[in-house]
Amino acid sequence: MREKLQEIRESLKIGLIQYLKIILGFSLIQWLWITLFFSLQVGILNTLPNLILSSIWYFFTKIYYSQKSFWLVFTPIVLLTLKLPLTVGRTLEVINWIIYCFIIYLVFKKIFSYFLTKKNILLLIATFIIIWFNAFAHISHNSPYTYVNRSIDFYWECPHETYLFMVNCDQNHYLAEEFIFTTDDYDASFSVKLRRFFYGYLSSLIGFSGHRWIASFSLNLLFWMLSCIALYKICLLLKLGERIGAISMFCGASSWGLISFVGQPAMYMTAYAYSPIIVWATLEILAAKSRRKIALLSLIILSGTLVYDIYPVTVSSFLVLLVYKRKITAWSIFIGQLALSFLWQKFYLAQILGTLGDPSNARVATDSLKIWADIIKNLDFSQGLHWMIRGTHSFIYGNMIVGAIASLILIIILGIKWIQKKHKQEEGILFIFSFFIYILVWLATMATIPKASEWGIGGMLPRLAFYSYPIGTIALAFFGSRFLGKIAYMIPVLTFMVANIDTVTGSAAIAVFFDYGVIDWQGIYWR
Repeated sequence: MREKLQEIRESLKIGLIQYLKIILGFSLIQWLWITLFFSLQVGILNTLPNLILSSIWYFFTKIYYSQKSFWLVFTPIVLLTLKLPLTVGRTLEVINWIIYCFIIYLVFKKIFSYFLTKKNILLLIATFIIIWFNAFAHISHNSPYTYVNRSIDFYWECPHETYLFMVNCDQNHYLAEEFIFTTDDYDASFSVKLRRFFYGYLSSLIGFSGHRWIASFSLNLLFWMLSCIALYKICLLLKLGERIGAISMFCGASSWGLISFVGQPAMYMTAYAYSPIIVWATLEILAAKSRRKIALLSLIILSGTLVYDIYPVTVSSFLVLLVYKRKITAWSIFIGQLALSFLWQKFYLAQILGTLGDPSNARVATDSLKIWADIIKNLDFSQGLHWMIRGTHSFIYGNMIVGAIASLILIIILGIKWIQKKHKQEEGILFIFSFFIYILVWLATMATIPKASEWGIGGMLPRLAFYSYPIGTIALAFFGSRFLGKIAYMIPVLTFMVANIDTVTGSAAIAVFFDYGVIDWQGIYWR
C-alpha cells in the first residue's frame, strides 16, 4: 500500500513538474515576445489570461491526443498567444486565422468522433445548422439587442468599429476589454467591464483593427455550439436518455438569450453559454478518476467567472462538489476564482493598467443590497413585497415562463423522491444541481432588481435570470419525452418557430419580450 501511494506521489510530482516547465516556460516566452516587439504594459496584461488558456489547452492535449502528437497540437495555441499580426505585421493576420481555425478543428475533431461512435452525427450537424441559421438571421440591425431601445422610440444603435455591423451602443463601451490586450497606453477608465477579462482576451487573439466584430461573432458561434453539446452530455451523464439529450440540444440552438446576444461583441453570449458548460464540467468531475481530467474541468469552471458574473452557477457547482465529496476540487476552484479576481484587479488593473474602470455596474449589487437593508431596517413590507414580486416576475420571464414552470415542477418531483429516499443517484444529482441553480439565480435576480430595473424598459431585467436556462431546457425535454414520446420533438420545432417570428414577420423578436417584458403592440420594431 505504501509503495503504491509513493508511486502515485512520484507520478503526480513528475506530471506537475512537466506542466510547470511547459506552461511557465511558454508564458515567459509570450511575455518577452510581446514586450520586445510591442509593449511592456500589454505584455504583462496578457500574462494572466494566457496562463489560463495555455493550461486548459495543455490538459486538453494531454488527455485527448497522444504523446507523439503533443507538440503538434499544443504549439498552435502558443503561436496564437504571440499575436503575430500585432507584434510582427498585419500581413500575418491570415496566418493567425488559419492557426485559430486549426485549433477549432482539433477540438471539433474529437467532438465529431464522439458523436460518430454514438451514431448521432446527424443530430450534431442538424444542431449546428440551426445555430448558424439563428445566428446569421439575428446580426447587425436584426439583432434583438441592437434594436431593443426602439420600444421607447430611442435609437441606441452604433457601428462596431467599422460601419459594416450595427450593435447596441453599449457594446462599443466594452471594446476596452479587448483594447487593453492590444493597445499601448490605452485609457480604459470609462469601461464598466474591466473586472472580467477572459472574453476580451480571447477575442483579442484573432480580432484586430477592422475585424473585431468578426472575431467576436466567431467566438459567440463557437461557444453556442459547445453549450448545446454540453446540454446533450448533461442528459447522458444523468442517464436521462438520448431523446431528452437531443431535444435539449435542439432547444438550446434556439434559446432566446443566445439569439439576443449572438450578434453583440461582448461577454454576455459567452457567459450564457458557460452555464451548461459549467454544469457539464461539474458532472464530469463527479465521475472522473483521472487527475488530468479533473484539472482540465476545474480550469474550465474557473475560467467561467473570468468571463462574467455567473456566480449563481459557479456557486451551485461548488455546492454540488461539496455534497458529493469532491471537497479538494471544490475548494480549489472556489479559492482560485477569488485569487485570480483579486490578482487581476489589485495588480494588473490597478498597478499595470492604472485604472479599475468605471465602477457603476459593480455598484448595482451593493446599491440594491442597501435598498434591501433599508427595507428590512424600516420594516417596509409593501416595498419589500413589491421588489420580491418584480424579481420573481423577472426570473419567470428570463426562463421563458414555461421553462421556469417546468423547472419548478421537476424540482418538486425530484425533491419528493429525494426526501423519501426513492431516488436513483443520477436523480439526486439532478435535483440538487437544479435546486441550487434555480434558487440562487432567483435570489440573485430579486437581490439586484431594485437597481437593475432602472436599465429595463419594462421595469425589470429578465436577462439576468437566463443563466438558469439549462435547467428549464432539460425540464421541458424531460416532460415532453415522458408524456409525448417521439412527438416531443415538436418542442424544439416550436422553439425555433417562436425564435424566428421576427425573421418571418419583420416584427420584434420574442427575445425582446423575454429580455425586457415588453410587446411590440404598435409595430415599433419594424426593420
